[in-house]
Amino acid sequence: MTHKIEVKHKKEYMTKTIQSKEMNDVLTSLFSKYGFTDEKAKLLAGVHTENTLHGVNSHGINRVPFFIEQLKLGLIIKDVEPEKVEEPVIEEVVVEKTPEEVSIIDKVSKQLSEMQVATELDKDKIKSLESIDSLEKLKAEFLNFKDIVARQMGTIGGGGEVRLEFLDDVQKSTAVVDGKFLKYSSSDGKFIGADASATELTGVTAGTVSASKAVVVDSSKDITGFRNLTITGDLTVEGSTTTIDSTTINVQTQFIFEGATDDAYETTLNVVDPTADRTITLPNISGTLPVLAVASTTQITATPEELNYSDGVTSNIQTQLDAKSTKAFAIAQAVALG
Repeated sequence: MTHKIEVKHKKEYMTKTIQSKEMNDVLTSLFSKYGFTDEKAKLLAGVHTENTLHGVNSHGINRVPFFIEQLKLGLIIKDVEPEKVEEPVIEEVVVEKTPEEVSIIDKVSKQLSEMQVATELDKDKIKSLESIDSLEKLKAEFLNFKDIVARQMGTIGGGGEVRLEFLDDVQKSTAVVDGKFLKYSSSDGKFIGADASATELTGVTAGTVSASKAVVVDSSKDITGFRNLTITGDLTVEGSTTTIDSTTINVQTQFIFEGATDDAYETTLNVVDPTADRTITLPNISGTLPVLAVASTTQITATPEELNYSDGVTSNIQTQLDAKSTKAFAIAQAVALG
């Protein structure tokens, strides 16, 4: 089963969701890089991933940098196995600090100083480090410090909370109500639940486009007033009439007419790619435009009046001229011969 882990960073106000398997694989590779065996690397990665999945980021993904830092300081020893031992009950023991213990104590003190935790922890507890004179006291103080850090991490972003209603900047009493939406309230300093009302659309007239206002369709789903509208995709208009009130319409290639019947056949009004500006004018008269059998760049120079001289001709003009010429020649010849 695949899980998703949502990691939140309050400071940057960003959220990133990753697969739990991806997180486990990355952590396994990270722990292997720092010298853990494959078995231990997988175990460590599994523990941190599982804690994160359960919302305990302080012992999950948020703990990894701290874990690596303690490993570098030598406070975590990777090459040993835990061993259960029974210690005798003693009343008091005086332990001389070895050079190794002194080195570890110095490292921890330096680390605490660099982390600048004096404002977060009780200063008296910081001063109590001066009384540490054994490795056991150091371990006890370190465990106490680790517990305090874990509790502090739980109060900041990434501390494990994944439900919106429990976030500190959300007013649960008003937000977790059916039909509400989140709206920031400067007076409360939080996001509160609010109703959608007409005040959110002040100055908006349904069906009419207004500058810098929301657009709301009217009861007939109509809108008027758009200006300089750019559509990057295809525009489909369904209806019996499309009115374009414009002096110029730019069409790149062609018009396609479906006709009265919606079928597989259309009439395409195309244009030959122009090499100069051309103008074709439709006359102010009703009629039908004839078409040529082949494409041609030859202009017809005859006027309509001249073309009308052929009105009533029902066959090839040249054939009729030849016939009339032959008949006239025969009559003239008969007259000449008497």
